[in-house]
Amino acid sequence: MPPPSGTVQPDDGRDVIVQHVTTADPAGAVLDRWLVLAGDERRGELDDAPRAIAFARLLADLRQGRVWIRHGDSGGLQQVESGSIRGCSCC
Repeated sequence: MPPPSGTVQPDDGRDVIVQHVTTADPAGAVLDRWLVLAGDERRGELDDAPRAIAFARLLADLRQGRVWIRHGDSGGLQQVESGSIRGCSCC
């Protein structure tokens, strides 16, 4: 389904997405991880949201793009404000 008219969407060639995922370690403990993606390519995986966002900002600057956050596999995308160190209300 295409996005509504006027809705800004990420540019795969320039923008960077930070995706929050949870995984389990060998002992079964749940771990929060933050993937940094440029297009379909994974550029990093960090365990700290502010560091993941900082890395994504640097990468987006190099690509002349924007930073977005996605929570989980099916979560919606939220653009990160350029003046904010935080990604969204939860991180």
